[in-house]
Amino acid sequence: NSFYNLCDARVEYEKLWNKNNYDALTDCLAKLPVTWRFYTKHRIFREIEEWDRSDANLFNGQAVVSLFNDILDEFPELKGKKTG
Repeated sequence: NSFYNLCDARVEYEKLWNKNNYDALTDCLAKLPVTWRFYTKHRIFREIEEWDRSDANLFNGQAVVSLFNDILDEFPELKGKKTG
């Protein structure tokens, strides 16, 4: 009902990618070498879209951390790497 109204898609996007999720994503990406950040970010963005919307962890950053840990399990050489 305001003069400036975002479209429904943008409102839904901002519900999903809230401060909790962006903070978790930033923390996760900071643990990686720079060369892995682009791939990891885009993979998490893609997979978070498929996450069960009824799961509270989707909105508190835990889903992002879980997906990040899955990537670390898939590429164990990334565990403990120095960022650059």
